[in-house]
Amino acid sequence: MRFSLQPRRIFGSFLVVSFCTVVFLHTKTFWRHMMADFKEKKACGELLDYIAENLVIRYTVLSNTGWVKNQHEIILTNNGDRTISQGQWSIYFNHMYLPEGDHFRFRRSYPIPGSQFVLTHLDGTFLKLSPQSSFKGIAPETAVIVRINSPAIAARCYVLPRWYVAAPNCRPRIIRVTDDEKLEFVSDFNHPSQWKRGDNDNSDPFTPAHRLTNYNILDKGESPLRIIPKPISSIISSEETVDLSSGKWNLCNSPPEFSAEIKKFGEVFGLSVLPEKEPCPPTHAIQFIHEQIPDIPLSDEAYSLTIEGVKPSITVRATHPDGVFYALQTLKSLATTDKGTIGHVLPAAVIKDAPRFGYRGLHLDAARNFLPVDDVIGILEAMAMYKLNKLHLHLTDDEAWRLEIPDLPELTQVGSRRCHTEDESECLFPALGSGPFDTAPGSGYYSREDYIKLLQAAVENHIELIPEIDMPGHSHAAIKSMEARYYRFMKTRDEAKATEYLLSDFDDASPAMSVQHFRNNAMNPCMPSTYRFVEKILDTLIDLHSEIQPIRTFHVGGDEVAKNSWRDSPVCRKFIDETDGFPYQNQDLQEHFIREVSKILSRKNDITMGVWEDGALQMPQNEPFNKRTLNNVDVLAYAWNNANWNSKSAARTHLLANAGYKVIVSSATHFYFDHPQEPDPEEIGLFWATRYSDDKNVFGFVPDDLFANAKIGGGSVPFTDEEHDRIRYQHAKLERPENVVGMQAQLWSEMVRDVAVAHSQLFPRLIAFAERAWHRAEWEQDDTRKMRYLKYQDWSEFANVVGYKEFPRLKAKGIKYRIPPPGVRIHKLTLEIGGLYPGLTYKMRSFDDDTGKVSDWTECFNGQPMEAGDEDRGFEFMATDGQRTSRIIKYNMDSSFG
Repeated sequence: MRFSLQPRRIFGSFLVVSFCTVVFLHTKTFWRHMMADFKEKKACGELLDYIAENLVIRYTVLSNTGWVKNQHEIILTNNGDRTISQGQWSIYFNHMYLPEGDHFRFRRSYPIPGSQFVLTHLDGTFLKLSPQSSFKGIAPETAVIVRINSPAIAARCYVLPRWYVAAPNCRPRIIRVTDDEKLEFVSDFNHPSQWKRGDNDNSDPFTPAHRLTNYNILDKGESPLRIIPKPISSIISSEETVDLSSGKWNLCNSPPEFSAEIKKFGEVFGLSVLPEKEPCPPTHAIQFIHEQIPDIPLSDEAYSLTIEGVKPSITVRATHPDGVFYALQTLKSLATTDKGTIGHVLPAAVIKDAPRFGYRGLHLDAARNFLPVDDVIGILEAMAMYKLNKLHLHLTDDEAWRLEIPDLPELTQVGSRRCHTEDESECLFPALGSGPFDTAPGSGYYSREDYIKLLQAAVENHIELIPEIDMPGHSHAAIKSMEARYYRFMKTRDEAKATEYLLSDFDDASPAMSVQHFRNNAMNPCMPSTYRFVEKILDTLIDLHSEIQPIRTFHVGGDEVAKNSWRDSPVCRKFIDETDGFPYQNQDLQEHFIREVSKILSRKNDITMGVWEDGALQMPQNEPFNKRTLNNVDVLAYAWNNANWNSKSAARTHLLANAGYKVIVSSATHFYFDHPQEPDPEEIGLFWATRYSDDKNVFGFVPDDLFANAKIGGGSVPFTDEEHDRIRYQHAKLERPENVVGMQAQLWSEMVRDVAVAHSQLFPRLIAFAERAWHRAEWEQDDTRKMRYLKYQDWSEFANVVGYKEFPRLKAKGIKYRIPPPGVRIHKLTLEIGGLYPGLTYKMRSFDDDTGKVSDWTECFNGQPMEAGDEDRGFEFMATDGQRTSRIIKYNMDSSFG
C-alpha cells in the first residue's frame, strides 16, 4: 500500500517544486521590474529636481501695442552644469488669459512656431509646455526662447506663480524661481507698450507729481468730529463730553426686545446692567427707548442718540434691535482713541440716523482662492463697524467647491482640492497659481462647524449671510465631483446611485468655452438629476441656517453661461423635442433652469432668489426674463457689467428694475475691488471693467443717477459732453426707482492668495463704499460748481477721519489696509509731499542708479528744505503707519512713473 502511494507523492513533490520555481521566477521578475522602476523613478526624480532647482524662467511682456502687439516671451535658462535633455517631463503653469487662444477652440495642443515646445490647454487657466520630439536639450548656461501670443497683460500680477515640472509616475516639483509671491521672475514693465492694454489705452502710471496734484487733501492735523458713515443729522460738541469711567454708570434693562444689544453695550464699555424692575436713574445711565424717530425714513435700522454732558446721560431710541446695534457702532466710533481702541470719553451729541439702502453688501469670493473662516469673520466684524449688513459668500465656481455637503462627499474630496492631475479624477487642475499640491489657498473648504461658526458671527454682527452656489455656468468643480461620484458607484454597478446627482451629459460634444476658458462648464438643465442636486444643496443649507439664521436669500449665480452650451447635448435635444408645450430652443435653456430653481425655492418657505444680472436676461436680446413666470415673490438681480459704459450692458440696472426685479447696484467700474487702485503695473488687480478704481472714485459714486458716473471710457479717455449725453439718453430710463434696493461691493479672488491682499484690496475702499450705501450726500444732486466744491469739502473731511481715526481702528483689529504711496515734488529746494489720507509718516532715501548705492531711510515732511543739487538726484519715498508701508516710489526730475 505504501508502494502504491509513492507515485502520488512524487507527483505532489513535483507540483511543489514547480510552484516554488514559478514563484521564484515571478519574484525575480517582480524585483527586477521593481528595481528598474525604482531606477527609472530615481532618474526621473533627479531630472525633475535638477530642472526645478536650475531652470530659470523669465517671463517678459514684449508689447501690447503696435505691430508686435500681444507678443510675450518665456526664456528658459539652464543655470546648472548638466544638459536638460529630452524626456517625458513637461512644465505646467497657469495663465490668466489663454495664450494662442485661436488655436485652442477646437483642439487641445499647439506646436509653438520657432520653438521646440508644444503648448497644451488642459482647461481654464491651466497649461502644459512639453518638449517636442525634435527637442535638442538645453545645455548648461544656455537658454531657449518660447514666444507666445496672448491678450494684453499690463501688470505683473497677471503672470501667476508656482510653475512646476512633472513627469509620469514622478512627484511634481515647483520650479524654484517661480515660487514667489513677489513675481520677480516677471520682467519689469518699463515702457508704455508694456503697461498699456492696447493701442487705444490712454492710461499711464502716475508720476509722483501727478499723484500729489491728484490727492489735493488739506491735512487738518487731527480727525474731525465725524462719524463714518455719515448720519442724516448730527450735532457733535467739540467742548462738552461725558466720561463713562467716572461715577457709577449703568445700563437700563428695558425694553426686553433689546436685551441682547444692551448686553453688548455693557461688554464694550465695561458697564453693568440694572436689574429688570429697577428704575432708570436720571443721570449716569444709558437708557433705551422703543420709539419711532421723527423726521427720518422708516427703517428697522434707524436710531437716535442723545449724549448729555451737563446732566451725564445717554438715550438710545430705536424700533428694532438692528437700530440699537447701529447706535452702538456710532458710540464706538465717537469713543475711539488715538490708538484705535475704544475709550470711555464721548462728546456730547444729538444724532438722528437711518440708512439710504436696506441692502448694503459685500461679496467675497472664497472659491477662486480659499479664505479660512476666521479671516472671513475678521472681515465681517470690520463690515459691521461701517454698518454693512449683507455678506454674499461665493462658495463655488469652476476652480473649487468650498462647502461640506455630507451626503455628497465628492464635492469636497474632489471639488475642494487642486493638485497635479491629468484627468481630475481625484482633484481639480491647479488654478490661478496654486501649484501642484493640495494646500491652501488653492485647496480648502468650510466644514459644517466652520459654516455654523460663520453664521453665529454674522448674527452677532447683524449681518445676513447670503450663500451663493453658482449655477448653471461656472460649475466645473461640481460637474467633475459628480462625475467622480458616478464612476465610484459604477464600479459596483449601482447605476441608480451613480446617476442620481449627475450634472453632465457624457455625450455632449458642444463647442462651448467660457470667458475663463473652461470647456462645457455648465450643469445640464435638461437632466432631472441636476435639479435633485440643486435641491440637495439647498436642503443642506436650510438645515445649516435653521437654528441660527434662517436662510432668506439663496444666490444661484446664473452668470456667464458659455455660448453654445448644451447645443450638441443629445439629452437636451430629446428634452426639447419631447417636452410637451416647451416653447424654447437651445439658447433659452438657461431661462428654463432659472425657472425650475425658482420653483424649488418657492417650495422652501418662498426663499428669495438672487441672480447676477445675466441670470435674469435673455441673450442676445438683452431683455429681462418675464418676472411673472418666476415663482419667487422677490428676485434680487445684481447689476454688475457696466464695463466701459458699454451701450448694451450699462442700462441693465434700469431694465431689470423696470421689469419688477429688486436690483442691487454692483457696478464693476466702481465696486469691483479686485481691480487695481492705480493704473500701475505694480498694483494688484484685474482691469477688464476699468483700468483702475480708487477710493475717491468709490466715494464719488451717485447711486440715484447711474449715468452721472459715466466719466471715462474704455481707453481711459474722459467722455466728451456729447458722448456723455449720448450714453445718458440712449438708454432706458429708470421708471421704477423703488426697485433699486441696495448696493454691493465685490472682491473676486483670482489675485487674492493671502488675507493681507484681501485686506488691502478691500480697505479703505470699503469704507468709502459704506459711506455711499448708507448716506445720501447733498452734493449728489447735480454737477454744478457749488456741488463740486461741497463734494471736495466732504471728501477732504472724510479722508482726514479715515487717516487719523479709521486707520488706527483697523490696525487695532488686525486689518492690513492699503497705504497709498505718497505724492512728491521737489520745487525750489523744498520738498512737497502728501498722501491720499493724512496722518501717515513719510520716509525717504537717496539712491544712485550707477553704483546701486542707497542711503538709510529717514523721516521727511511736507515743506522740508532740501540741499542744493537734490533736484537732480534720485530719491525713493514711502508712507508708513509705523508697522507697514506703501509701495516704494522713485523720484527724480525725469521720472516717468513711481
